[in-house]
Amino acid sequence: MAHNRKVTLGDVKITKAAYHSLVNAIGEKSFHELLMNQTIALDIPAIINSLKDFSIECYEICTNYAYLKSLDLWICISKKWWFDSEYLGHNIEPIIDGFQTIVEYFKLPRHRGVGYVIEEWVNSHDVEQLFSKANETFSTLIRKVEM
Repeated sequence: MAHNRKVTLGDVKITKAAYHSLVNAIGEKSFHELLMNQTIALDIPAIINSLKDFSIECYEICTNYAYLKSLDLWICISKKWWFDSEYLGHNIEPIIDGFQTIVEYFKLPRHRGVGYVIEEWVNSHDVEQLFSKANETFSTLIRKVEM
């Protein structure tokens, strides 16, 4: 059914006929299993842009020795089947390296008297260089996936 025009009675009849044909061909149980397993089209460029924004936020938090509340966005995206250099057509290792460093930062102790430990850790991990490489990779990757 078209999403940008009104549906006519004829459209409804055609849709019902197609439904009944499919159900008769593969069975009602199989048809409903297919419906339950459907996927939606992903807006990968938008997701990568969100991850880039999150990366910048993480960099700023890290370089200010602040507390990072959550890595949920990174954890979720890093597990997606499509978040892969081969699939995306570009090496994403600098992005992964940057976020692996942030994961380490996230695990640092956060209690009174350990501020110097956090500062020493940030200074010894060349966070600026890691995120510079990640940012370059994001920029190139976004250009590629938006094509």
